[in-house]
Amino acid sequence: MTRSASAGTADTPSGRRATFLLIALAGTAMAVAALESLILPALPMLQSDLDIKPAKAASWAVALTVSAAVSTPLAGSLADLHGPRRTMAGVLFLVSCGGLVSATAHSYTMFLVGQILMGTGTGVIPIGFVVLRSLYAPDRLKAPMGMFMAAITAGNCAGVLFAGPIADSLSRAWMYMLPTLSAVAGGVLFHLTAAGLRTSVSEETGPGGKAGRSRVDWPGAAALAVGLALLFIWLDRAPKDGWGAATSLALVASAVVVLVGWVFVENRVEHAMVAPVLLRRRGIWGPVSVGVAQGWTYSMVVYLVPQLLALPKATGLGLGANASEIGYYLCVALAAAVLSSPLAGLVARHVGSRVVAGVGMLSLAAGTLTLAYHHQPWQIVCGLVLTGIGAAAGSTAIFVVAASAVAPEQVGVATALITVARALGGAVGTRMAALIMTHNPILVPGGPPSDDGFRIAYLTAMGIAVAALGLVFAFPRDAPRRPARPRVRVPAAASSLPDGPPA
Repeated sequence: MTRSASAGTADTPSGRRATFLLIALAGTAMAVAALESLILPALPMLQSDLDIKPAKAASWAVALTVSAAVSTPLAGSLADLHGPRRTMAGVLFLVSCGGLVSATAHSYTMFLVGQILMGTGTGVIPIGFVVLRSLYAPDRLKAPMGMFMAAITAGNCAGVLFAGPIADSLSRAWMYMLPTLSAVAGGVLFHLTAAGLRTSVSEETGPGGKAGRSRVDWPGAAALAVGLALLFIWLDRAPKDGWGAATSLALVASAVVVLVGWVFVENRVEHAMVAPVLLRRRGIWGPVSVGVAQGWTYSMVVYLVPQLLALPKATGLGLGANASEIGYYLCVALAAAVLSSPLAGLVARHVGSRVVAGVGMLSLAAGTLTLAYHHQPWQIVCGLVLTGIGAAAGSTAIFVVAASAVAPEQVGVATALITVARALGGAVGTRMAALIMTHNPILVPGGPPSDDGFRIAYLTAMGIAVAALGLVFAFPRDAPRRPARPRVRVPAAASSLPDGPPA
């Protein structure tokens, strides 16, 4: 028993090496997040560069989030089954290809392909949670998760802040190439420092300790991709063809059939990609529901603000801002989120994740209400600060609840469910914001953006955030802290599941 316990402990990085692993993980996530956030301030510039209208350009952001919705649970499953090192290498390969394609794209379709490949980078989130759950006991997980989310938010902030200056001083190609190279460098460092990491399911064995490769639910990933693609093609075509047109009805019916069939099949697959059965748990379906609302609300804000700021001053609405100036505004929200993420993790340890999530949704609602009456630049800044705080606090809370509600070997899948929920909400929110701006029946259909259009869109986002407040009460109460000793009273268990150091 002593030899087994020692072997299990030796396989897990500790001390200074564990710190290096955490730094490498955070650095990789930061670079990937920076790469994916470049489109936010650069969207008006890209629209002009490639001669694309705002409603069509919104499909780039939608493509990125749909790709994330499919690839993230797949990455979580692969990390649970085969370990984080190989999974991270595969994700970063696809991300680097996406960065290269986006940097050299000269057409709408080519840039769309680049965004789809880059969307796989969100898979870094469940991979990171698999690593954190292996390094920390559940009662010590909230603060590291807050720090990890802060690193991701800092990457978003860096991408938003430096996208414009790099594009203006160098070129659009370098705007994408620099964070791509940074992500590759971070991935190499992570691969080296994670050499001794052993998660609950080793890289050499499948679930249950059986040797050989575990099955990956590739058909489930394909079905989800088809269902989501049909859904968002419907959202793209319905305003032009008519919501009651035959093509619109056929698309939405096909999407519903495929997605319902996907849920039916996934509940009967041994190694499901997403495992919808987890949604029966209170600690999963509650955070998933709030995650949809959070992604929906925040995506509407980050789509609408750049569109508003880029409008010429002659319209009486915008500021005629370029990509750099838009980045400065968006960076305010992200800076608030960077500060709020680790703080939310610490506060959740004392008052509970339910309270933190509720405060986050309230802050989101207050921010969108402020932006609905955007008469002065300082009001835009205040609204962005409130939405940044709300998004950060809410994200940390729902990830903590989901990761704590499942067994260690299911952390990747559970956190991937949350990421998928936020991505789906974000994709729908982006499309809704674009539709309200250009196809609102109250306004002139297809006409230019107006003050009423922006206000209606912001108030819609506020309504989604307020509605999600009731879902927060579905979260299970945080379990009280327990002494570390009962968690590791049988050392032999640690060797059978080499899951990390004791609490």
